[in-house]
Amino acid sequence: MSKYEAAPGFGAVDAAKKMMTLPLHLAADTLIPRVRAAGIHLAVSVSVALVLVLLITRVWYPSDFFELAKGRDIFILMISCDITLGPALTLVIFNIRKPRSELVRDIAIIAAVQLSAMVYGVSTLLQARPAYIVYNVGQFNVPLANELVSDANTGDEHSLDVPSAPWTGPKLVGARLPKDLEENNKLTFSAVSGRGDVFQMPRYFVPYGEVKAEVLEHTRGVDQLAKELRLDLPSLRSATARYSERGVDFGVLPLRIRTTLALAVVDRKTGDLLGIEPIPSSF
Repeated sequence: MSKYEAAPGFGAVDAAKKMMTLPLHLAADTLIPRVRAAGIHLAVSVSVALVLVLLITRVWYPSDFFELAKGRDIFILMISCDITLGPALTLVIFNIRKPRSELVRDIAIIAAVQLSAMVYGVSTLLQARPAYIVYNVGQFNVPLANELVSDANTGDEHSLDVPSAPWTGPKLVGARLPKDLEENNKLTFSAVSGRGDVFQMPRYFVPYGEVKAEVLEHTRGVDQLAKELRLDLPSLRSATARYSERGVDFGVLPLRIRTTLALAVVDRKTGDLLGIEPIPSSF
């Protein structure tokens, strides 16, 4: 073999090394921008989610309504899908080697899908948000926005004249039964047939101040309410312990939101609603 002749196989080995290293360089060139883009997308998604958390828990589902009205389950599902879906898709499709117009199109499609999912989730939460806290014959009821009906004649929550729920959170009111006998009978039939009760019809609502005397009349102690509703007394005492510790003169009334039972804590001197406390749902 001549000293000037290349050793057999040298060129093939060198080419093989280049082929092995080339994809790694390409992967490094595209992976870092992918991760960076996905990270930015994740940060934006988390920021939007935090804003929604504050808006939902402070305005639409205040106090313990987020749990009592089952809004937390819907929100966790919505946010989990939204936060993971958008950034994950960005990580997959983002490639700086793509033409700019194609990259913008891909990102716009992802944003549209993510926004659509978020709008659907938020609209579901809005439809099921607590609308009013209604004192109604010895208890409080909380109708949801999609449970409101206009009156006992229609009893249709899908009709065009359905009253809208407040946008600034549930409003504290009282409910008065109609004095007209015929109207009262219609309302009773509507409630029995499941078409709507008085606490779902804002036309029968009055300012809470007008029913405070009745609230005070029906307010009971924790022990008495536990006995009447056959609830676990230690659980009720635990739920209201913070009021006892502060020396507040309070009583309680049942509060119902759909099939969930909670405690409405009332000031025995003024009739003001001091708070809403969850209780075991075994009832």
